Amino acid sequence: TLKSKTRVLESEKEDHMKLLEEKITTIEEERQAQTIQVEKLTASLSESTSKHREMARRLTSAETENSNLKNNINEKDQINNKLELSLEQANAAMMGMERELNNLRTTLKSKTRVLESEKED
Repeated sequence: TLKSKTRVLESEKEDHMKLLEEKITTIEEERQAQTIQVEKLTASLSESTSKHREMARRLTSAETENSNLKNNINEKDQINNKLELSLEQANAAMMGMERELNNLRTTLKSKTRVLESEKED
């Protein structure tokens, strides 16, 4: 009976060893699957990081270009304002010249009339 108990114990031991080996195999397979998943996630993260850097670079470039365009618009606005002021000044000067010319015409007509009336006398 001791032999039979020993056989039973050895049989149970073998069964437990097989179960343990199966569990170890399962754990190793799961670890390999997780390792593969981690590698894929790492590659995906790396790609996403690279894309993010590129987008950040493009954004910075676009912001710089936008700032330059705003500066150009401001410069053009300042030039337009100066041109408008110059145009207003030129128009005012022209109106002054027109008044002077009209005054000269009036004076010339008046003097012409006086001369003509003196000729008649």
